[in-house]
Amino acid sequence: SLPADRLDCSDNSLPSIENGNMSRWELGTQNYEALAGVTAAVKYLAQLGDRFGGADVDATMTERIETGFRAICAHENELKHRMLEGLQSIPNVSLLGVADPEDVQQRTSTFAVAKKGLAAQELADKLCERGIWCTAGNHYAGFWEKHGATVE
Repeated sequence: SLPADRLDCSDNSLPSIENGNMSRWELGTQNYEALAGVTAAVKYLAQLGDRFGGADVDATMTERIETGFRAICAHENELKHRMLEGLQSIPNVSLLGVADPEDVQQRTSTFAVAKKGLAAQELADKLCERGIWCTAGNHYAGFWEKHGATVE
């Protein structure tokens, strides 16, 4: 077994009531803020299942979360479809990755685009001015160059 530092009041057993929930692997106060955040995130996903996923009134938490994720996926797919269709109508725009609106399940919800005649930062600035939040730069560590595009 791996050696682990431990508090004098902790022992080698798993956390339990008898050892005050302190084992050699728990060296102090648990991160209750993170635990509260995880709990809130799980409840939020379940609520999405209730509101948008059609979860049954008597559904289990697991079923509610699963319907929540399906609702998120359906919403993202609709947005991706609209984005891909819209990009096709803009002259001199190139898109890396899956471009067919009917294949939205095959791509992520982020888009790498370029427009002929505009530097990446210039394109990002123009899009942001129109309320389309985006960034410019080589965020994907060489992705553009590997796919034949140049980053200005």
